[in-house]
Amino acid sequence: MSDTSEKASLAPSLPSLVVARRTRIFRWAMGPSRTARWSRVFFRIVFPMFLVVGLGIGIGWSFRTRTFSAPEDLGDFDGRSLYVSLDLESVDPLLNGGTIIINWYIGDDDCWNSTDPNATPDPEVCPPVNIFMGPNGFASSANGPPSTPANNNVPSTAIFEWTPTTDGNADQATFTTALSIGTRSNKASDTILNYPFDRYLAEVWAYAQVNGTNDTVGLIIADTRGAAFGFDTRIPSSAELKRDYGLNIPEDNLLGEGGNIDVLLDIRRTVLVRAYVVTIIVAMWLITLLLLAISIKAALFMYNVDMAILVAPVATLFAFTTLRTALPGAPSGFGAIIDFVGTLPSLAALIAITVVCLIHVLVRSTSKIVHDLEV
Repeated sequence: MSDTSEKASLAPSLPSLVVARRTRIFRWAMGPSRTARWSRVFFRIVFPMFLVVGLGIGIGWSFRTRTFSAPEDLGDFDGRSLYVSLDLESVDPLLNGGTIIINWYIGDDDCWNSTDPNATPDPEVCPPVNIFMGPNGFASSANGPPSTPANNNVPSTAIFEWTPTTDGNADQATFTTALSIGTRSNKASDTILNYPFDRYLAEVWAYAQVNGTNDTVGLIIADTRGAAFGFDTRIPSSAELKRDYGLNIPEDNLLGEGGNIDVLLDIRRTVLVRAYVVTIIVAMWLITLLLLAISIKAALFMYNVDMAILVAPVATLFAFTTLRTALPGAPSGFGAIIDFVGTLPSLAALIAITVVCLIHVLVRSTSKIVHDLEV
């Protein structure tokens, strides 16, 4: 008993240990070689942290969603022309069979470009212009069949009427179109089934005529702007259309011909979206394999594993299903490629792991109860 009390009296108290530790840290930090020590701390800890943060921000910024882009040569027309700007608003492959929404802005009419606010355009020289678009190119509605049957006739109803005016009370020269998007391919790899590597084509077709005489007026794309969340949208080159879609369109006709706008838009998921989805799938497999190793260690080799770890597969099972629904732009139903290579097999493995772990917990608890009763 005396030996124990002597050892207890000789053992340092907790406050003295804390003071001694702080003293050593202070001497280490403020000693004669503190410059070299702080340099080591910076290059071993601080610098790698800033390097990782900088690389992450730089890579994310480099592969951010790009704005709607078009070639620099936007075409011309020998005659009266309207110059329009296309503003991409959104892309949704799941809305009404695939929809792209574009806002149109009429910026200039070379028939009337006076800057005098008191000047009045002569309707005989610059009559109103009707802008037409094919109704078959609009996104389908979920409200049932159309009131009139679809046909391939020349459109007879204008989507917008442009009137040259300087009246300050005139409405804005803008309109919005919801166009359909498709794959233009017989490959399943181009559809939503191949999410996040799916790709689509949208055709923007429009022409303009003088109201009453039906004389052709050129529609020229002055510029393109806007961005769709999670998608890169651009006008592909002739070689890309040939390679990816098997379409033979001369380079000079990419934006249309004869004063008409006839543009094909290539729509794909951004690099960040694809990288994010692939990272999530890889993380699912890594977590599943680690939990599988733990369950094998606990159930087959009878190693003592903490009870909280054995319950982890149950929580992970529900977390994976929630994570699947949170993927950006993913289809809500089951059947995409990520479900067959990632979600389905990992969930099946997690269910088996969960059953094994629960059986192990049950057997372990029963053995402990029996042991306690025998003692």
